[in-house]
Amino acid sequence: MKKRTPDIKMIELINYACERYSMTLEEACKKIGYNHTNLGKVKSGSQSFKVGHFENAERLVKDLNYNWLFGKERNMTRKPPTNPVDALKVATRSIEEVLKIK
Repeated sequence: MKKRTPDIKMIELINYACERYSMTLEEACKKIGYNHTNLGKVKSGSQSFKVGHFENAERLVKDLNYNWLFGKERNMTRKPPTNPVDALKVATRSIEEVLKIK
C-alpha cells in the first residue's frame, strides 16, 4: 500500500512530541488513542491512522497546524516557536523536507 502524507506527518508529530516533551512512544500514542505496537504497520503503509487519531493530535502539540498535518503548510504549529532551540528544530525539519534528507 502507498504511504499517505497525513500518516507520515502523524508519525513525525509523535516523534517530535516524544523528543520535545520527554515522553515514550507508548505515552504519545495513548494521548491520541492509538496502539503504539501498530506504528510499524503505519510506517509500512498497511495501516492508517483514523479520523479520531487526527482529531486528538492537538493533545500532543499545542496549537497544532492541521494544514501542516495534511501537507498543505510547512509550520507544525500555528504560532512560531519562541524557544530558540525549538525554532532551530522546526527550521531543520523544513530544510530536510525541502532537500528530502532523512
